[in-house]
Amino acid sequence: MKSHQKKNRRSHSTFYFLDSIFCNQGQMLIEAMVAISILIVAVFTILGFLSRSISLNRVTADQYVGTYLGAEAIEIVRGLIDTNVSRCNEWNRGLSNGTWEADYIDTKLELASGAPLRFDGNFYQYNNGENSKFIRTIELQNLGAANQELKAVARVSWKNRGGARSDVTLEDHFFNWRAKPARCF
Repeated sequence: MKSHQKKNRRSHSTFYFLDSIFCNQGQMLIEAMVAISILIVAVFTILGFLSRSISLNRVTADQYVGTYLGAEAIEIVRGLIDTNVSRCNEWNRGLSNGTWEADYIDTKLELASGAPLRFDGNFYQYNNGENSKFIRTIELQNLGAANQELKAVARVSWKNRGGARSDVTLEDHFFNWRAKPARCF
C-alpha cells in the first residue's frame, strides 16, 4: 500500500508540475499579447498626434504668410503716399476708391483681377514665378471732408490643404497730416 501511495504522489506531482508550466506559459502568452496591443495603440496615438501637429504647422505657416502679405499691401499704400508727398503731388494722388492689387516690384495700383500672387522663390509678385495659393486685394476709400482720410483694407485669402477657405484682413487709416515741403510751393 505504501508503494501505491508513493506512486500516486509522484503522478500527482508530475501532473501538477506540467499543469503549472502550461498555465504559466498560457498566462505569459496572454500578457505578451496585451502588452503588444498596448504598445501598438500607443504608437498609433503618437503617430496621430504627429500627423495633426504637422497639419497645424502648415496652417500656422499659411497664416503667417497671409498676415505678412496683408501688411505688405498696407506698406505699399503708405509708400505711395510718401512718394506723392516727396514729389510735391497731392498726398492721395492715384489712390482712388476701389479694389486694387499691387506688389513691391511694380508699385502702381492695378484693378483687382482676382489673380493669385506668384512666388519666384524669394518674393510674392504678379509677374514672375509659379502661382501661389494667396490672393490679395487692397480696398481704398477716401473719407472725411475734402478727402483728408484714406481707409486701406488689405485682404489676403487662400485655400487650405483640405479645401477650407482662410483669410486675413488688415485695415489702416492714413491722414493728410504733413505740410508740403518748402520746395513744393
